Parts: sequence; C-alpha cells; structure tokens
Amino acid sequence: MPPAGIQASEPATPEPVAAVSDPVDARSPEQVVAESGDKGQRYLRALRGAGIPPAGMDAQEILYAQGLCRARAEGTSRAELLREFDAVGQAYSKFTPLSPGQVAEAYVVTAEQHYC
Repeated sequence: MPPAGIQASEPATPEPVAAVSDPVDARSPEQVVAESGDKGQRYLRALRGAGIPPAGMDAQEILYAQGLCRARAEGTSRAELLREFDAVGQAYSKFTPLSPGQVAEAYVVTAEQHYC
C-alpha cells in the first residue's frame, strides 16, 4: 500500500520482504532522504538512469538500498535479493518498458554500485 500523499496516478511500490526492508523507521521521509546525503542522491539519480521512474518514493527507495546493503553484508545471496525485489519489478513493469526481472536487477545493481 502506498504511503499517504501518493497520488492514484503514481505506482504503488510493493515492499520487498523483511530481509531488505526495515521493520519500522520512525524518521520522516524527508529525514531519510536528507540523512542519506550525497550518496543517497547519487543512488536515486542512478535509479532514474537505470529506467526506474520517480514515484514519489525516494525515502522508501533509500530504505530499500540500506536494507539491501545490510542483507548483502550479512551474506544474503544476490539471487535471493533479486527474488525479494520481484514484487517491485511486477509493479513497475506495468508502466515501464522494463521486465520485472530488469526492474529487480536495476534496484540490486544500483544499490550495490552506488549505495553499499
């Protein structure tokens, strides 16, 4: 379910399973983005460059990257991370030319190269 403030025309970005997402983050979306600094901004630009359209979910995407980096550091396989981002891929593939697998790959590769 999209957070409050997401317009109906924007995609609802499903959350990956718990291994790559924080269970609760009390920070505001603005705080999440601000605290990610230049690294977060580079990551978000790289996502857009990889074909992931902006959906008003910058904070959630940064949380995805943080969780993904943490999961990789803990030994979660790349294949498992790609499976976890399948739901995100399914949602985005309905309005982008990317396949679900390409969307999942874009999230994982972009986090690995620009955030972790």
